Amino acid sequence: MKNTTLRNRCQGGLNAVESHLSQRLLTEGEEEGLVDWLRWVGDSGLPLSKRGLYLVVKKIVGTRPGHGWYYCFMKRNGKTIKSFIANPLDLKRAEAFNRRNVQSYYDLLEKKIEEYGLLAEDITNMDEKGLQLGGGRKMGMRRVIGPAERQAIYRAKSDKLELITLIECISASGQSLNPLFIFSGKRYQKGWLQGGVLLTIKLLSVAVSENGWTDEVLGYLWFTLVYVPWVNSRADPRRPCLLIVDGHGSYSSALIIRYVWEHLHNTVHIICLPPHTTHKLQPLDVGVFGPIGKAWSQVTDDMLEEGRDISKKNLISRYLKCRADGLKPSTIVNRWRATGVQVDDLSGAVSIDRNHFTEADFAPARYSSTRTQFPDCIPS
Repeated sequence: MKNTTLRNRCQGGLNAVESHLSQRLLTEGEEEGLVDWLRWVGDSGLPLSKRGLYLVVKKIVGTRPGHGWYYCFMKRNGKTIKSFIANPLDLKRAEAFNRRNVQSYYDLLEKKIEEYGLLAEDITNMDEKGLQLGGGRKMGMRRVIGPAERQAIYRAKSDKLELITLIECISASGQSLNPLFIFSGKRYQKGWLQGGVLLTIKLLSVAVSENGWTDEVLGYLWFTLVYVPWVNSRADPRRPCLLIVDGHGSYSSALIIRYVWEHLHNTVHIICLPPHTTHKLQPLDVGVFGPIGKAWSQVTDDMLEEGRDISKKNLISRYLKCRADGLKPSTIVNRWRATGVQVDDLSGAVSIDRNHFTEADFAPARYSSTRTQFPDCIPS
């Protein structure tokens, strides 16, 4: 530090930041209030972009900030705010994932666990996932190598958009049931099962529908020909078990409810997740399907670089390799914990962590609240 600078500070002089306060567009109080507001709306699912911030500042001071103001503002307040690429959140999900809905679901889940003495191996979650033969929209985004003199280089992309639906089911103890593949078509191709609706081959099942989607009949067949045999294969098949579904009609249809009532009374119990909360409360959605989907895109990319393509004949074998990485027992158990369902590794006992989700998780629901809410810096 220079002697003149040190002498100036000892004599009560201002530092570099303080000496430029008078030149700032906003006063110190205005800037503090703006930062608090940015943190608040950012948590609430309605964050401001750079353009939105400029419009707010213009309303405060009556003039639009210069080009460099944004970068200086962000640098000054870098300890409390930063810029993000926002993840999209459906407004229905933002509204539905609130403390009341989550606690009501926990009440129901806890009641079932205590009433039937359920352990981790007795609690399951099932859901469906779509796979595109061509790899989906994320496919083809790799960085590639080409001639240095080119301004742009193109990469061929599969035009196969046919959708294959998968039904997966996992337990809180880390188990995964056999997957069901639903192909589009009116009948099986030659070499598949002839004259049947569902084909079970060792560790997987295959079905067909006209559009490749699931429906009440296929949901019923999955339940009776995949889930029920798993229930009966347990060490004590008479132990009650719980199936958690997302409320889709295919998995809680009258066909399944009637079958449970007639054949599995007091053995299988089904509960539905609150609508539009699967992104936080469904283990398969919270970190299981994501890695599998990413691995699937990589597999289709690799095959394209080798001059090959995904077809119905090789889809199953390719998917099972992706599945092996995404459905490791430790990964499955951790995804249950990420939804607030805690599992004891030794005893298998299950408990609910009602404080797992914080106010920041529920913040996006503020926009639909019937009660006026403001940041802490604004007196109520």
